Amino acid sequence: MNYEEMENLIEVRGNNISNSDIEAFEAWIGYKLPNYFKAFTLKYPGAYVEGSFDAEDRPGASINQFLKFEKSEFDSIYIDSLYEFTDFGPYVLFACDAGGNYLAFDYSNDKLNHSIVFIEHEELGIIEFPDGKSENDFTEEELDKMMSSEKLEDYPWAIHYVSEDFNKFIDIVDFNEIIYDYSPPEYITTREDINFLEKYMNIKLPNSYKNFVLELGGIYLHNKNIFVKDDNKIQKIYGLNIKEQVDVINLIEVKGGKEKFKNLIPIIAIEPEDQPFHISTIAIQYLELENRYRLVHIPFDIYHYSETIDRKKLEVISEDLDDYLYLLTKELKLK
Repeated sequence: MNYEEMENLIEVRGNNISNSDIEAFEAWIGYKLPNYFKAFTLKYPGAYVEGSFDAEDRPGASINQFLKFEKSEFDSIYIDSLYEFTDFGPYVLFACDAGGNYLAFDYSNDKLNHSIVFIEHEELGIIEFPDGKSENDFTEEELDKMMSSEKLEDYPWAIHYVSEDFNKFIDIVDFNEIIYDYSPPEYITTREDINFLEKYMNIKLPNSYKNFVLELGGIYLHNKNIFVKDDNKIQKIYGLNIKEQVDVINLIEVKGGKEKFKNLIPIIAIEPEDQPFHISTIAIQYLELENRYRLVHIPFDIYHYSETIDRKKLEVISEDLDDYLYLLTKELKLK
C-alpha cells in the first residue's frame, strides 16, 4: 500500500511520536509491533479514518480510530483493562470503531509474527456452547467460571480473523473520504487544563467528564443534529484550554463568576432549532449532600441575565452522568 494515496482519507489526531515511543510500548506490552504498522503510525499518529472491511463471519466491519501512544489519551494504546478483561493474552489492540469494537494483532500462533483480528464487544458477554451442548450440560459453577473469566482468549467466538498481516489489512480496507460532522477545536484540552479547572472551581470532576472533554472538548457541530432537550440541539462542546475563544473558565467569568456557578460546570452549548444562537447550556451539577453528579439544563434567561442561579429552576437532563456522556460520545463519533 502506498500511504501517500491515503492522504485525503486520514485525519491525524495524535501527537507526533518517535521510535522510542514505540519501543517503550513494546517493552510494556511484551510484543514487537509489525514494521508496516510502525511506519504507518509514525507518519499518521492517532489516525482517524472512515473504513470498512470484511472479517470472518462479520462482513461490513468498520475501523475509525487508530489508538494513540499517549498514555493519558482517551483512545490510548496503553489498555490494561477493557469490558472487565484484564488479560489480553496474545492480542495487542491497535484500533477501534465507533461502536466499541476493536482490531488487534494476534500473536497466538507465533509471538514474532501476527495476524489481524476483529473483536466484537457484544459477543464478549455471552457464552457460545460447543456443538450439541447447551447450558443444561454444565453445572452452575462451570457456567459462572465461563462468564467470569478475565482472559480475552476464553471468548474465541468474539474474535474474528481479518487478514494475515497489517499490510494486507490496509489493502483490503475500503477507505472513504471523511465528511466532517463537526469542526475540530481551536486548541486541544489537556490534563493540565482539567487540573486548572478543578482548582479554579474547587471541585473534583468525574472521570467520565474528563474522558469526554479530552476527546471532544472544543468541537462545533454543523452537519449533525443531536437534540438534548425538546427542540434544542447541541451547538458546541465547551473545551477547557484557556487559549480558546470560548473556554469553560472564561464562560463562567463572563456569565457571573464562580459564586453564581458554584458546583455547576457548563459543558455543552445548546440552541433551539428555530432560534440559532439563542444559546443556553447543559451543565454538570455536583450535589454535595449526596456526593454525586447529574446533568442539568440552565435556562436561557438565568444563564445570561440572572446574577444568581436558583437551583430549583434547573431542569434535570439525566441523573446518570456517566451513562449519558458515554452514549453521547458514541453518537458524536458515529458518522
